[in-house]
Amino acid sequence: MKKNICGQIQEIDPTQSQSWEKRIFLTFDTEWASDPVLEHTLDILEEFGLSATIFVTHQTPLLERMRSNSQIELGIHPNFNFLLEGDFRYGKNYMEVLDYYKKIVPEATSMRSHSMVNSTRISHALKTFGIRFNCNCFIPHQSGAQVRPFVSWDNELTMIPFVWEDDISINYKDPVALATIARNVPYAVFNFHPIHVYLNSDSLSRYQKSKNVAHDIKKLQMHINKENIGIEDKLLDLVRDIGRRH
Repeated sequence: MKKNICGQIQEIDPTQSQSWEKRIFLTFDTEWASDPVLEHTLDILEEFGLSATIFVTHQTPLLERMRSNSQIELGIHPNFNFLLEGDFRYGKNYMEVLDYYKKIVPEATSMRSHSMVNSTRISHALKTFGIRFNCNCFIPHQSGAQVRPFVSWDNELTMIPFVWEDDISINYKDPVALATIARNVPYAVFNFHPIHVYLNSDSLSRYQKSKNVAHDIKKLQMHINKENIGIEDKLLDLVRDIGRRH
């Protein structure tokens, strides 16, 4: 059998090219999604037997379902935005914010911040919480840059650039198929949000109109895109291509 081309962030070793080169890494930022929305994404991952890294924002009974699946790695998705605005709901400083999220996923070794908020202070603090992989580096595939994972300046973190994110793709109407991206970059880290998978989002306006009913699943279903190619379609095309490459 061929090497599993779909992997988890925690498997990456920048010094061992076979751990990342020509591989695909599916990542998901949960973004406080309701359980039915999150279940929709989990159903897809389980149906296709996919490895993935899921960055967690909140407590949910579904954490146990994810932990029971060896193909799912749980990371943290801390939100520093409130702290920057003087709102201390997650902590009075960046260390307390990190601690808040690490308590939700004590086993996490990977992190991507909400809005990709980062700083040298945050990066240096990550080792205190057992975080070894920083996934805050977005370099879009359109840049043409030949990105790869690398070790940070202090040799304490592995930096994981990613090349595609669903909401940015929607905003800029990126027409390139994800399988095409995966075949044309040294390694491919994709970032999805369960809400965009559930809505099959084809525009940010569709998502914005749905936000006030995000936790009312029956009303949310009325906002699902069934006419145009959307994020769920793009994800399914990619995972089917992954299946063909095994």
